[in-house]
Amino acid sequence: MERQNSKLSEKARKEDYARIHTLVDSAYKRDPRILRRKEEGKAEKQRKKEAKFLAKKEEGKRKGETVEEETGRQASKMREEFTEEDNRHSTSVEVRRKLQEVSEFQTERVWIVLFGEVEDELRLRIGFVG
Repeated sequence: MERQNSKLSEKARKEDYARIHTLVDSAYKRDPRILRRKEEGKAEKQRKKEAKFLAKKEEGKRKGETVEEETGRQASKMREEFTEEDNRHSTSVEVRRKLQEVSEFQTERVWIVLFGEVEDELRLRIGFVG
């Protein structure tokens, strides 16, 4: 008898807690103060996200410029070495192939920098933070 009473009281308590829980949830969903606070939180989070993205983009531009300059220096240095090698050796076919590899390398580096900026911008637009 006591077990049945305790089971019934436990069941009634759980139902009461569930009822109160749904009541509180529905109140939170409809309360304008809470809705306003959530919207403000979302807006603040988006502002921080945009500021972080812009700072990262500026840093990327600075690094991108230095990467492009460095790549240009490396490419010109390699071209000079290969032209000197071409003057020393009669195998100009190999040297031309190497010069072509250098120009492809430089183009690839620039594309990597540009694609990185585009990728960051896409991440911001879709809301992905990584």
